[in-house]
Amino acid sequence: MKFIILLLGILVAACTLGHGQNHQTMKTRYYEKPIVEMTLNGKKTWVLLDTGSDITVFNLKSKDRYDFHAHQDFNQQIKVAGFGSRHNQLHQVTNARLYFGEMQLKSDFYAYDITNIVSSIRARTGKHVTAILGTNLMRQYGFVIDMGTNTVSIEYKVKKNKRSQKQDSELTIAKNTK
Repeated sequence: MKFIILLLGILVAACTLGHGQNHQTMKTRYYEKPIVEMTLNGKKTWVLLDTGSDITVFNLKSKDRYDFHAHQDFNQQIKVAGFGSRHNQLHQVTNARLYFGEMQLKSDFYAYDITNIVSSIRARTGKHVTAILGTNLMRQYGFVIDMGTNTVSIEYKVKKNKRSQKQDSELTIAKNTK
C-alpha cells in the first residue's frame, strides 16, 4: 500500500512539473495560400509552407540579398524530382538563420533557382517568396496549418537562461514593492 501511495505521489509531482513549463504559441494569419512572414538572416521575407515538399528550399537567386551561402558538394549529390524537370541538383545552404517570430528554425536547408515559382506566386499574391518550407521542418517544429481559419501556428517551450531569470526576478521584486 505504501508503494502505491509513493508511486501515486511521484506521478502527481511529475504531472505538475510537466504542466508548469512555460509554453508560447506563435500564430499568424495568411490569405489564399499558406505564405507567412519570416526573418532570414535578420531580413523580413515571405515563405511558402508546402506540405507537398519534403525539404526546405531557398531561392538560389536570393543568396546575396539574404547573405546565405549555397554550395554544391560534388561528393554527395543531392537531387530531387520536381520544379519542372526530372532531377534537379540542389545546393547545400550554410549561414542561414531562419526565424518564425522569435523561434529559430534549424534544419538542413537547400537552394535551387526557383525563380519561375517565385514569379508565379508573386503574380497571384503580390508576395515575393524567398523559400519553400518543407514537411521535414514543419513536422520537426509542429507547425499547424488551419485552412478553415487561414492561420499557421507553432507551440514552443520558452527557454530562459540564468541571466533572463535573474532579470525577471528583479522585475518581479520591483513590481511587488510598489
